[in-house]
Amino acid sequence: MDDAGLKTEEGNARVLAAVADILGWFQILGIIVALVVYVSTKDKFVRFHAIQAILLELCIMVVVFVEVAIAIVLLITIVGYFAMIFVIIVTEFSALALRLYLAFNAFNGKAPMLPLIGKIARDQAT
Repeated sequence: MDDAGLKTEEGNARVLAAVADILGWFQILGIIVALVVYVSTKDKFVRFHAIQAILLELCIMVVVFVEVAIAIVLLITIVGYFAMIFVIIVTEFSALALRLYLAFNAFNGKAPMLPLIGKIARDQAT
């Protein structure tokens, strides 16, 4: 992943950025918290992490929605349904691992850019 070129040494900024990243696990609550963090701070580093967390969570919600729709269609065959449930679980744990990676980097003062949404987040943060 590319780096957004935003760095910070301030401890509070790093913690706020990490919180914005990790709370995405709680979906709507995570989006609301990240939006509050985004609006309430002028620090470009924190704003980048907050908007990237919002965009990431929206993307994950769309993917899971599509997976659930496919699982409903595959309910006709029990094997297909359970296969999609497995895919949904793998997606959620992968998303959790990605959030932990982003939060760890934010806490260490780094700003890795995710493909596709990272550039949008960087543009919105500045």
